[in-house]
Amino acid sequence: MATSTQQSECLAPPVDAEQFKAGMRGLAGAVSILSFTDGQQTAGLTATAVMSITATPPRLMVCVNQSTFAHTLVKEGSSVCINVLSSADQYQAQIFAGMVSDIAPEARFDQGGWIQPENMAPQLPSALVNLQCQIVEILPASSHSMVVCEVIQVCTHPDQREALVYFDGHFIDVSPANNK
Repeated sequence: MATSTQQSECLAPPVDAEQFKAGMRGLAGAVSILSFTDGQQTAGLTATAVMSITATPPRLMVCVNQSTFAHTLVKEGSSVCINVLSSADQYQAQIFAGMVSDIAPEARFDQGGWIQPENMAPQLPSALVNLQCQIVEILPASSHSMVVCEVIQVCTHPDQREALVYFDGHFIDVSPANNK
């Protein structure tokens, strides 16, 4: 086993919330806006807790804080759209994360040209991809719920090629050109 010349800091158990958050700052994550609708109401939030589960059937999982209004729609079995953000969508990410104080939650969808397909959750046209889903299972997990979703429609936007990633407390643009 190779030894590292760099110093690392490992904290003794038990890990508290602040230590955990500090550690998680080292986990880069794709940024998405989860949008929900029950046909009458809409809600949305910025998330990095999105992962694929299976290709057959096409399912993924998102995590939603149980204290949010969006979780109310989750419990009602609403439809959800995972809008995987491009680098051009950073302001939208900030709005739906509550980082823009002069935009009320009920006015979030008024920004950015959102569209609402019939019987589906709102879609952000500038996203890298929109994954329209139906909720198939909700698993409680402490303060959040793990929400299993079946993908019913995929809309890709090939003109968008720079992804928005969250790392170390900052939004970062990632482009395939950066890897050449």
